[in-house]
Amino acid sequence: MPVFTPADLKAIGECRNILDTWSASGVSTDSRDVQTSQMFFALQGARFDAHAFVRDVALRGIVCVVTAEAFARYASAWEKLPLVIVQDTLNALQRLAENHRQKSRAKVIGVTGSNGKTTTKEMLKAVMSKTFITQATEGNLNNEIGVPLTLLKLEADTQVAVIEMGADRPGDIETLCRIVRPDFGIVTNIGKAHIERFGSVEAVAETKTALYRHLIDHGVRFVNTDDPFLRDQTELAGDLVTYGMKQSAQFRGTIHEVSDKGCITLGIEEDKSPVMHIRLGVPGLHHAYNVLAAVAVAKHMPMPDEAIVQALEAYRQPSNRVSFKEKNGITVMDDTYNANPNSMRAAMDTLMSIKTSGRKIAVLADMLELGAMADSEHTDMGAYAAEKKVDALYLTGPLAAHAMNGAQGMKNKFYFEDKARLIEMLKEAVKPGDVVLVKGSRGMKMEDIVQAILA
Repeated sequence: MPVFTPADLKAIGECRNILDTWSASGVSTDSRDVQTSQMFFALQGARFDAHAFVRDVALRGIVCVVTAEAFARYASAWEKLPLVIVQDTLNALQRLAENHRQKSRAKVIGVTGSNGKTTTKEMLKAVMSKTFITQATEGNLNNEIGVPLTLLKLEADTQVAVIEMGADRPGDIETLCRIVRPDFGIVTNIGKAHIERFGSVEAVAETKTALYRHLIDHGVRFVNTDDPFLRDQTELAGDLVTYGMKQSAQFRGTIHEVSDKGCITLGIEEDKSPVMHIRLGVPGLHHAYNVLAAVAVAKHMPMPDEAIVQALEAYRQPSNRVSFKEKNGITVMDDTYNANPNSMRAAMDTLMSIKTSGRKIAVLADMLELGAMADSEHTDMGAYAAEKKVDALYLTGPLAAHAMNGAQGMKNKFYFEDKARLIEMLKEAVKPGDVVLVKGSRGMKMEDIVQAILA
Protein backbone atom coordinates (compact mmCIF):
# COMPACT_ATOMS: atom_id res chain seq x y z
CA MET A 1 0.00 0.00 0.00
CA PRO A 2 1.44 3.45 -0.89
CA VAL A 3 2.63 5.57 2.02
CA PHE A 4 1.63 9.23 2.31
CA THR A 5 3.25 11.87 4.52
CA PRO A 6 2.56 15.49 5.50
CA ALA A 7 4.68 16.52 2.51
CA ASP A 8 2.07 14.99 0.17
CA LEU A 9 -0.69 17.11 1.70
CA LYS A 10 1.45 20.24 1.67
CA ALA A 11 2.06 19.68 -2.04
CA ILE A 12 -1.63 20.09 -2.86
CA GLY A 13 -1.80 23.46 -1.06
CA GLU A 14 -4.62 25.06 0.92
CA CYS A 15 -4.04 22.76 3.92
CA ARG A 16 -3.91 24.01 7.50
CA ASN A 17 -2.99 22.42 10.80
CA ILE A 18 -0.62 19.83 9.28
CA LEU A 19 1.49 18.05 11.87
CA ASP A 20 4.83 16.61 10.74
CA THR A 21 4.72 13.50 12.87
CA TRP A 22 2.78 10.93 10.86
CA SER A 23 2.75 8.71 7.80
CA ALA A 24 -0.30 6.95 6.38
CA SER A 25 -0.56 3.63 4.57
CA GLY A 26 -3.32 4.36 2.12
CA VAL A 27 -6.43 6.53 2.01
CA SER A 28 -10.06 5.90 2.95
CA THR A 29 -13.37 7.78 2.68
CA ASP A 30 -15.47 5.16 4.48
CA SER A 31 -15.69 5.67 8.23
CA ARG A 32 -17.01 2.13 8.67
CA ASP A 33 -13.86 0.33 7.59
CA VAL A 34 -11.05 2.91 7.72
CA GLN A 35 -7.88 1.42 9.18
CA THR A 36 -5.88 3.16 11.90
CA SER A 37 -2.86 3.33 9.58
CA GLN A 38 -4.80 5.23 6.90
CA MET A 39 -5.56 8.86 6.12
CA PHE A 40 -9.30 9.57 6.28
CA PHE A 41 -11.03 12.16 4.05
CA ALA A 42 -14.37 13.40 5.38
CA LEU A 43 -16.35 13.86 2.17
CA GLN A 44 -19.62 15.73 1.81
CA GLY A 45 -22.42 15.00 -0.65
CA ALA A 46 -26.05 15.78 -1.34
CA ARG A 47 -27.18 12.95 0.95
CA PHE A 48 -24.26 12.46 3.32
CA ASP A 49 -21.61 14.28 5.32
CA ALA A 50 -18.78 12.20 6.77
CA HIS A 51 -17.94 15.03 9.16
CA ALA A 52 -20.59 13.51 11.40
CA PHE A 53 -18.14 10.68 12.01
CA VAL A 54 -14.89 12.65 12.25
CA ARG A 55 -14.68 12.64 16.03
CA ASP A 56 -15.25 8.87 16.27
CA VAL A 57 -12.75 8.20 13.47
CA ALA A 58 -10.10 10.45 15.00
CA LEU A 59 -10.48 8.99 18.48
CA ARG A 60 -9.92 5.50 17.09
CA GLY A 61 -6.33 6.49 16.43
CA ILE A 62 -6.40 7.34 12.70
CA VAL A 63 -3.08 8.92 11.75
CA CYS A 64 -4.67 11.83 9.86
CA VAL A 65 -8.22 13.11 9.28
CA VAL A 66 -8.80 15.60 6.46
CA THR A 67 -11.79 17.86 7.10
CA ALA A 68 -13.47 20.80 5.39
CA GLU A 69 -12.95 24.42 6.40
CA ALA A 70 -16.54 24.59 7.61
CA PHE A 71 -15.67 21.96 10.20
CA ALA A 72 -12.72 23.99 11.59
CA ARG A 73 -14.85 25.58 14.35
CA TYR A 74 -14.79 22.23 16.14
CA ALA A 75 -11.03 21.77 15.84
CA SER A 76 -10.12 23.93 18.83
CA ALA A 77 -11.92 21.52 21.15
CA TRP A 78 -9.88 18.62 19.83
CA GLU A 79 -6.36 20.01 19.75
CA LYS A 80 -4.78 16.61 20.16
CA LEU A 81 -6.64 15.04 17.26
CA PRO A 82 -4.80 14.69 13.91
CA LEU A 83 -7.02 17.05 11.91
CA VAL A 84 -5.95 18.67 8.63
CA ILE A 85 -8.24 21.43 7.37
CA VAL A 86 -8.87 22.10 3.67
CA GLN A 87 -11.35 24.22 1.73
CA ASP A 88 -12.97 21.23 0.01
CA THR A 89 -12.23 17.61 0.94
CA LEU A 90 -13.22 16.12 -2.42
CA ASN A 91 -11.01 18.56 -4.27
CA ALA A 92 -8.14 17.75 -1.87
CA LEU A 93 -8.64 14.01 -2.45
CA GLN A 94 -8.58 14.52 -6.22
CA ARG A 95 -5.47 16.71 -6.11
CA LEU A 96 -3.66 14.18 -3.92
CA ALA A 97 -4.58 11.47 -6.45
CA GLU A 98 -3.46 13.64 -9.36
CA ASN A 99 -0.05 14.18 -7.75
CA HIS A 100 0.30 10.49 -6.93
CA ARG A 101 -0.54 9.54 -10.53
CA GLN A 102 2.13 11.95 -11.83
CA LYS A 103 4.73 10.16 -9.73
CA SER A 104 3.73 6.78 -11.15
CA ARG A 105 5.61 5.22 -14.04
CA ALA A 106 2.61 3.08 -14.95
CA LYS A 107 1.09 3.18 -18.40
CA VAL A 108 -2.46 4.33 -17.67
CA ILE A 109 -5.35 3.06 -19.81
CA GLY A 110 -8.58 5.06 -19.49
CA VAL A 111 -11.83 3.26 -20.35
CA THR A 112 -15.26 4.85 -20.71
CA GLY A 113 -18.40 4.34 -22.83
CA SER A 114 -22.13 3.78 -22.52
CA ASN A 115 -21.94 -0.02 -22.39
CA GLY A 116 -19.20 -2.57 -21.84
CA LYS A 117 -16.68 -0.40 -20.01
CA THR A 118 -16.52 -2.63 -16.92
CA THR A 119 -16.14 -5.80 -18.99
CA THR A 120 -13.52 -4.17 -21.23
CA LYS A 121 -11.66 -3.00 -18.13
CA GLU A 122 -11.73 -6.50 -16.64
CA MET A 123 -10.57 -8.09 -19.90
CA LEU A 124 -7.73 -5.59 -20.15
CA LYS A 125 -6.74 -6.34 -16.57
CA ALA A 126 -6.71 -10.07 -17.30
CA VAL A 127 -4.63 -9.64 -20.46
CA MET A 128 -2.17 -7.06 -19.10
CA SER A 129 -1.55 -9.14 -15.98
CA LYS A 130 -0.05 -11.89 -18.15
CA THR A 131 2.98 -9.71 -18.88
CA PHE A 132 2.89 -6.62 -16.66
CA ILE A 133 2.36 -5.76 -12.99
CA THR A 134 -1.19 -4.48 -13.35
CA GLN A 135 -3.74 -2.68 -11.19
CA ALA A 136 -7.29 -1.79 -12.17
CA THR A 137 -10.46 -0.15 -10.92
CA GLU A 138 -12.16 -2.40 -8.40
CA GLY A 139 -15.78 -3.14 -9.29
CA ASN A 140 -17.30 -0.04 -10.85
CA LEU A 141 -15.66 2.63 -8.65
CA ASN A 142 -15.56 4.91 -11.66
CA ASN A 143 -16.79 8.30 -10.44
CA GLU A 144 -15.24 11.45 -8.97
CA ILE A 145 -14.56 9.58 -5.70
CA GLY A 146 -13.79 6.07 -6.95
CA VAL A 147 -11.27 7.14 -9.58
CA PRO A 148 -9.05 9.08 -7.13
CA LEU A 149 -9.22 6.23 -4.62
CA THR A 150 -8.12 3.82 -7.36
CA LEU A 151 -5.17 6.02 -8.33
CA LEU A 152 -4.13 6.40 -4.69
CA LYS A 153 -3.65 2.62 -4.53
CA LEU A 154 -1.06 2.58 -7.32
CA GLU A 155 2.14 0.94 -6.11
CA ALA A 156 5.60 2.11 -7.09
CA ASP A 157 6.22 -1.01 -9.19
CA THR A 158 2.89 -0.96 -11.06
CA GLN A 159 3.51 -1.07 -14.81
CA VAL A 160 -0.06 -0.82 -16.15
CA ALA A 161 -3.15 0.76 -14.58
CA VAL A 162 -6.59 0.23 -16.14
CA ILE A 163 -8.93 2.98 -14.96
CA GLU A 164 -12.66 2.86 -15.61
CA MET A 165 -14.22 6.31 -15.95
CA GLY A 166 -17.97 6.89 -15.66
CA ALA A 167 -20.07 9.97 -16.40
CA ASP A 168 -23.28 11.05 -14.70
CA ARG A 169 -23.39 14.51 -16.24
CA PRO A 170 -21.76 16.57 -19.00
CA GLY A 171 -18.12 17.37 -18.29
CA ASP A 172 -17.44 14.43 -15.96
CA ILE A 173 -14.90 12.69 -18.19
CA GLU A 174 -12.93 15.88 -18.76
CA THR A 175 -12.74 16.35 -14.98
CA LEU A 176 -11.57 12.78 -14.43
CA CYS A 177 -8.98 13.05 -17.19
CA ARG A 178 -7.29 15.91 -15.37
CA ILE A 179 -6.73 13.52 -12.47
CA VAL A 180 -6.01 10.33 -14.44
CA ARG A 181 -3.85 11.76 -17.24
CA PRO A 182 -4.37 8.62 -19.39
CA ASP A 183 -1.75 7.39 -21.86
CA PHE A 184 -4.30 5.30 -23.78
CA GLY A 185 -8.01 5.99 -24.24
CA ILE A 186 -10.87 3.63 -25.10
CA VAL A 187 -14.49 4.72 -25.59
CA THR A 188 -16.36 1.42 -25.97
CA ASN A 189 -19.47 2.88 -27.61
CA ILE A 190 -22.02 5.69 -27.40
CA GLY A 191 -25.59 4.86 -26.40
CA LYS A 192 -28.61 6.01 -24.44
CA ALA A 193 -27.62 4.86 -20.95
CA HIS A 194 -28.42 7.66 -18.41
CA ILE A 195 -29.53 9.87 -21.31
CA GLU A 196 -32.01 11.60 -18.96
CA ARG A 197 -29.01 13.41 -17.44
CA PHE A 198 -27.54 14.46 -20.79
CA GLY A 199 -30.51 15.35 -22.95
CA SER A 200 -29.30 13.78 -26.20
CA VAL A 201 -27.02 11.08 -27.56
CA GLU A 202 -24.87 13.83 -29.05
CA ALA A 203 -24.31 15.24 -25.56
CA VAL A 204 -23.36 11.77 -24.32
CA ALA A 205 -20.85 11.48 -27.18
CA GLU A 206 -19.38 14.92 -26.42
CA THR A 207 -18.85 13.97 -22.78
CA LYS A 208 -17.45 10.47 -23.36
CA THR A 209 -15.11 11.40 -26.21
CA ALA A 210 -13.46 14.01 -23.99
CA LEU A 211 -11.25 11.06 -23.05
CA TYR A 212 -9.64 11.20 -26.50
CA ARG A 213 -9.14 14.95 -26.30
CA HIS A 214 -7.44 14.83 -22.91
CA LEU A 215 -4.84 12.11 -23.28
CA ILE A 216 -1.27 12.99 -22.33
CA ASP A 217 1.09 14.10 -25.10
CA HIS A 218 1.66 11.25 -27.56
CA GLY A 219 -1.31 9.37 -26.10
CA VAL A 220 -3.05 6.72 -28.20
CA ARG A 221 -6.76 6.62 -29.10
CA PHE A 222 -8.35 3.19 -29.56
CA VAL A 223 -11.52 3.83 -31.56
CA ASN A 224 -14.45 1.51 -32.33
CA THR A 225 -15.07 2.61 -35.91
CA ASP A 226 -18.31 0.62 -36.15
CA ASP A 227 -19.96 3.13 -33.80
CA PRO A 228 -21.39 6.04 -35.83
CA PHE A 229 -20.85 8.45 -32.94
CA LEU A 230 -17.16 7.58 -32.72
CA ARG A 231 -16.05 7.49 -36.36
CA ASP A 232 -15.20 11.19 -36.44
CA GLN A 233 -12.75 10.63 -33.59
CA THR A 234 -10.37 9.10 -36.12
CA GLU A 235 -9.86 12.59 -37.56
CA LEU A 236 -8.24 14.02 -34.43
CA ALA A 237 -4.51 14.60 -34.44
CA GLY A 238 -2.34 12.05 -32.64
CA ASP A 239 -1.74 8.32 -32.55
CA LEU A 240 -4.71 6.16 -33.54
CA VAL A 241 -5.60 2.46 -33.47
CA THR A 242 -8.97 1.36 -34.85
CA TYR A 243 -11.01 -1.79 -34.21
CA GLY A 244 -14.37 -3.15 -35.29
CA MET A 245 -16.16 -5.84 -37.27
CA LYS A 246 -15.94 -4.07 -40.61
CA GLN A 247 -13.23 -4.12 -43.27
CA SER A 248 -11.87 -0.64 -42.58
CA ALA A 249 -10.67 -1.35 -39.02
CA GLN A 250 -7.02 -2.03 -38.27
CA PHE A 251 -8.07 -4.81 -35.86
CA ARG A 252 -11.05 -6.56 -37.41
CA GLY A 253 -13.10 -9.32 -35.80
CA THR A 254 -15.23 -12.02 -37.40
CA ILE A 255 -17.52 -14.32 -35.40
CA HIS A 256 -16.87 -17.83 -36.68
CA GLU A 257 -18.98 -19.84 -34.25
CA VAL A 258 -21.51 -19.46 -31.44
CA SER A 259 -21.71 -22.21 -28.82
CA ASP A 260 -24.90 -23.67 -27.37
CA LYS A 261 -24.53 -21.21 -24.47
CA GLY A 262 -24.02 -18.16 -26.66
CA CYS A 263 -20.22 -17.98 -26.35
CA ILE A 264 -18.43 -16.80 -29.49
CA THR A 265 -15.29 -17.90 -31.29
CA LEU A 266 -13.75 -14.73 -32.71
CA GLY A 267 -11.22 -14.57 -35.51
CA ILE A 268 -9.08 -11.42 -35.46
CA GLU A 269 -7.13 -9.81 -38.28
CA GLU A 270 -4.56 -7.07 -37.99
CA ASP A 271 -4.23 -4.99 -41.14
CA LYS A 272 -6.16 -7.75 -42.98
CA SER A 273 -3.75 -10.51 -41.88
CA PRO A 274 -5.10 -13.21 -39.50
CA VAL A 275 -3.41 -13.05 -36.09
CA MET A 276 -5.48 -15.12 -33.65
CA HIS A 277 -8.65 -17.04 -32.83
CA ILE A 278 -10.24 -16.64 -29.41
CA ARG A 279 -12.88 -18.97 -27.99
CA LEU A 280 -14.62 -16.99 -25.25
CA GLY A 281 -16.02 -18.62 -22.13
CA VAL A 282 -18.59 -15.88 -21.47
CA PRO A 283 -21.91 -15.54 -23.34
CA GLY A 284 -22.76 -12.60 -25.58
CA LEU A 285 -22.21 -11.62 -29.20
CA HIS A 286 -21.47 -8.06 -28.06
CA HIS A 287 -18.30 -9.24 -26.31
CA ALA A 288 -16.62 -9.22 -29.71
CA TYR A 289 -16.04 -5.49 -29.28
CA ASN A 290 -14.71 -5.83 -25.73
CA VAL A 291 -12.26 -8.48 -26.94
CA LEU A 292 -11.16 -6.39 -29.91
CA ALA A 293 -10.43 -3.41 -27.66
CA ALA A 294 -8.34 -5.57 -25.32
CA VAL A 295 -6.46 -7.18 -28.23
CA ALA A 296 -5.76 -3.83 -29.88
CA VAL A 297 -4.22 -2.42 -26.70
CA ALA A 298 -2.27 -5.60 -25.95
CA LYS A 299 -0.79 -5.77 -29.45
CA HIS A 300 0.18 -2.11 -29.21
CA MET A 301 2.05 -2.61 -25.90
CA PRO A 302 3.24 -5.07 -27.42
CA MET A 303 2.34 -8.46 -25.94
CA PRO A 304 2.77 -11.98 -27.39
CA ASP A 305 -0.29 -13.42 -29.13
CA GLU A 306 -0.24 -16.59 -27.02
CA ALA A 307 -0.52 -14.63 -23.76
CA ILE A 308 -3.41 -12.56 -25.14
CA VAL A 309 -5.36 -15.62 -26.26
CA GLN A 310 -4.76 -17.48 -22.99
CA ALA A 311 -5.95 -14.57 -20.89
CA LEU A 312 -9.11 -13.93 -22.88
CA GLU A 313 -10.11 -17.57 -23.17
CA ALA A 314 -9.71 -17.95 -19.40
CA TYR A 315 -11.66 -14.76 -18.65
CA ARG A 316 -14.90 -15.13 -16.69
CA GLN A 317 -17.34 -12.38 -15.81
CA PRO A 318 -17.91 -11.03 -12.29
CA SER A 319 -20.85 -12.68 -10.52
CA ASN A 320 -23.10 -9.63 -10.86
CA ARG A 321 -22.96 -9.68 -14.66
CA VAL A 322 -24.88 -11.88 -17.10
CA SER A 323 -24.83 -15.54 -16.11
CA PHE A 324 -26.63 -18.75 -17.02
CA LYS A 325 -28.42 -20.73 -14.32
CA GLU A 326 -30.12 -24.08 -14.81
CA LYS A 327 -32.65 -26.08 -12.86
CA ASN A 328 -35.07 -28.83 -13.89
CA GLY A 329 -34.10 -28.46 -17.55
CA ILE A 330 -34.87 -24.72 -17.57
CA THR A 331 -32.07 -22.28 -18.40
CA VAL A 332 -32.28 -18.73 -17.06
CA MET A 333 -30.12 -16.02 -18.60
CA ASP A 334 -29.73 -13.74 -15.60
CA ASP A 335 -28.97 -10.24 -16.92
CA THR A 336 -30.58 -8.31 -14.09
CA TYR A 337 -27.66 -6.02 -13.20
CA ASN A 338 -28.98 -3.11 -15.29
CA ALA A 339 -30.56 -2.21 -18.61
CA ASN A 340 -30.55 0.44 -21.32
CA PRO A 341 -31.59 0.30 -25.00
CA ASN A 342 -28.21 -0.92 -26.28
CA SER A 343 -27.70 -3.58 -23.63
CA MET A 344 -31.32 -4.74 -23.99
CA ARG A 345 -30.81 -5.37 -27.69
CA ALA A 346 -27.51 -7.10 -27.04
CA ALA A 347 -29.19 -9.38 -24.50
CA MET A 348 -31.91 -10.36 -26.98
CA ASP A 349 -29.26 -11.00 -29.64
CA THR A 350 -27.50 -13.37 -27.24
CA LEU A 351 -30.78 -15.08 -26.31
CA MET A 352 -31.56 -15.76 -29.95
CA SER A 353 -28.06 -17.12 -30.62
CA ILE A 354 -28.47 -19.89 -28.03
CA LYS A 355 -29.28 -23.38 -29.28
CA THR A 356 -32.09 -25.09 -27.42
CA SER A 357 -34.80 -27.68 -27.89
CA GLY A 358 -37.35 -25.41 -26.26
CA ARG A 359 -38.51 -21.83 -26.56
CA LYS A 360 -36.62 -18.57 -26.23
CA ILE A 361 -38.48 -16.38 -23.77
CA ALA A 362 -37.77 -12.77 -22.78
CA VAL A 363 -38.94 -11.40 -19.43
CA LEU A 364 -38.27 -7.67 -19.57
CA ALA A 365 -38.86 -4.69 -17.31
CA ASP A 366 -38.37 -0.93 -17.39
CA MET A 367 -35.18 0.74 -18.59
CA LEU A 368 -34.81 3.75 -16.31
CA GLU A 369 -33.17 7.18 -16.72
CA LEU A 370 -34.22 7.62 -20.36
CA GLY A 371 -36.04 10.90 -19.82
CA ALA A 372 -38.18 12.10 -22.72
CA MET A 373 -37.14 9.08 -24.78
CA ALA A 374 -38.56 6.55 -22.31
CA ASP A 375 -41.88 5.82 -24.06
CA SER A 376 -40.43 5.49 -27.56
CA GLU A 377 -37.45 3.41 -26.41
CA HIS A 378 -39.74 0.91 -24.69
CA THR A 379 -41.91 0.76 -27.79
CA ASP A 380 -38.74 -0.01 -29.75
CA MET A 381 -37.82 -2.67 -27.20
CA GLY A 382 -41.02 -4.52 -28.03
CA ALA A 383 -40.46 -4.03 -31.76
CA TYR A 384 -36.98 -5.53 -31.46
CA ALA A 385 -38.34 -8.58 -29.63
CA ALA A 386 -40.80 -9.08 -32.48
CA GLU A 387 -38.10 -8.54 -35.11
CA LYS A 388 -35.83 -11.14 -33.46
CA LYS A 389 -38.77 -13.58 -33.32
CA VAL A 390 -38.64 -14.14 -29.57
CA ASP A 391 -41.04 -17.02 -28.84
CA ALA A 392 -42.73 -15.33 -25.88
CA LEU A 393 -42.46 -11.87 -24.34
CA TYR A 394 -43.37 -11.14 -20.72
CA LEU A 395 -43.34 -7.52 -19.56
CA THR A 396 -43.63 -5.70 -16.25
CA GLY A 397 -43.26 -2.09 -15.13
CA PRO A 398 -45.12 1.08 -16.18
CA LEU A 399 -42.68 1.91 -18.98
CA ALA A 400 -42.44 -1.65 -20.29
CA ALA A 401 -46.17 -1.47 -21.05
CA HIS A 402 -45.23 0.53 -24.16
CA ALA A 403 -43.42 -2.53 -25.50
CA MET A 404 -46.80 -4.19 -26.01
CA ASN A 405 -47.52 -1.59 -28.71
CA GLY A 406 -44.14 -2.11 -30.30
CA ALA A 407 -44.38 -5.89 -30.45
CA GLN A 408 -46.74 -5.85 -33.40
CA GLY A 409 -47.50 -9.28 -34.82
CA MET A 410 -46.27 -11.18 -31.75
CA LYS A 411 -48.79 -13.80 -30.70
CA ASN A 412 -47.33 -14.57 -27.28
CA LYS A 413 -46.86 -11.24 -25.50
CA PHE A 414 -48.07 -10.52 -21.99
CA TYR A 415 -48.02 -7.51 -19.68
CA PHE A 416 -48.31 -7.59 -15.89
CA GLU A 417 -48.69 -4.60 -13.60
CA ASP A 418 -48.13 -6.92 -10.65
CA LYS A 419 -44.76 -8.72 -10.49
CA ALA A 420 -46.25 -11.39 -8.23
CA ARG A 421 -48.82 -12.28 -10.91
CA LEU A 422 -46.04 -12.39 -13.51
CA ILE A 423 -44.15 -14.88 -11.35
CA GLU A 424 -47.23 -17.07 -11.03
CA MET A 425 -47.70 -17.08 -14.80
CA LEU A 426 -44.04 -17.85 -15.50
CA LYS A 427 -44.04 -20.80 -13.12
CA GLU A 428 -46.92 -22.27 -15.11
CA ALA A 429 -45.62 -21.35 -18.56
CA VAL A 430 -41.89 -22.14 -18.50
CA LYS A 431 -41.03 -25.73 -19.45
CA PRO A 432 -37.88 -27.88 -19.59
CA GLY A 433 -35.79 -26.95 -22.62
CA ASP A 434 -36.78 -23.27 -22.48
CA VAL A 435 -34.20 -20.50 -22.22
CA VAL A 436 -35.48 -17.47 -20.31
CA LEU A 437 -33.83 -14.05 -20.52
CA VAL A 438 -34.58 -11.88 -17.47
CA LYS A 439 -33.53 -8.22 -17.74
CA GLY A 440 -34.42 -4.77 -16.46
CA SER A 441 -32.87 -1.76 -14.77
CA ARG A 442 -31.39 -2.19 -11.30
CA GLY A 443 -34.32 -0.44 -9.70
CA MET A 444 -36.76 -3.03 -11.07
CA LYS A 445 -35.22 -5.82 -8.94
CA MET A 446 -35.64 -8.46 -11.62
CA GLU A 447 -33.48 -10.87 -9.62
CA ASP A 448 -36.77 -11.71 -7.84
CA ILE A 449 -37.98 -13.23 -11.11
CA VAL A 450 -34.81 -15.29 -11.51
CA GLN A 451 -35.09 -16.66 -7.98
CA ALA A 452 -38.75 -17.54 -8.48
CA ILE A 453 -38.16 -19.42 -11.76
CA LEU A 454 -35.34 -21.43 -10.20
CA ALA A 455 -37.09 -22.06 -6.87
